[in-house]
Amino acid sequence: MFGFGRKKIDKGKWAEVIYGKKIPNSEAQSVEQLTKYTTMMLEQHYRIINDSVQIVHNTKYEETRQGRLELCRSHYQEMMKLEPFCNAEQKAMI
Repeated sequence: MFGFGRKKIDKGKWAEVIYGKKIPNSEAQSVEQLTKYTTMMLEQHYRIINDSVQIVHNTKYEETRQGRLELCRSHYQEMMKLEPFCNAEQKAMI
């Protein structure tokens, strides 16, 4: 999965970003498992952003529009935290 010339991924930091906290034995998790969780999280953030954009375009209420724009920003920031651990396919989602 990781070729020559690629720096070693810190699975502890990666797991911390996914779970939002330090977990014991994070190095014991496989890269495949962390990749799977990363993909699931990116898909969820992507879906929420897309739904929010549709609401922003269709609502007539300014408070709703502002709230959804802020929600989009926060989910995009969460996606960016995962970016250093993403493969090419996952980076395309971002």
